[in-house]
Amino acid sequence: MSEPTSCPDKPLHEKEKENSKSLTTEEKPSKLFNFLKLLEEMETQNISQKSGSGTAKGPFSSKAEYGYSITIDTKPNDFHTLKMYPKLLTKSPVTRHLKRRK
Repeated sequence: MSEPTSCPDKPLHEKEKENSKSLTTEEKPSKLFNFLKLLEEMETQNISQKSGSGTAKGPFSSKAEYGYSITIDTKPNDFHTLKMYPKLLTKSPVTRHLKRRK
């Protein structure tokens, strides 16, 4: 079996080295951090529902469209599925799947 190969990084010219700056982990924007910030804004502005959409750039000039809907302060009747299936949260989905296959 052959080992995976990788392409070497493109060498940067001196001017590019001066202009490029590698971001540390603290400086990189985190998607989870952005989501938590959005939740915090919703809480401070007393917004119970928010939705949105957008596009994200990917590799090789690809784009992905996304949409989201966030609801906070749900009503008790929103959890009818959990009332009908109380063991849904207590059992592991993997365990349930393995039991069905036997």
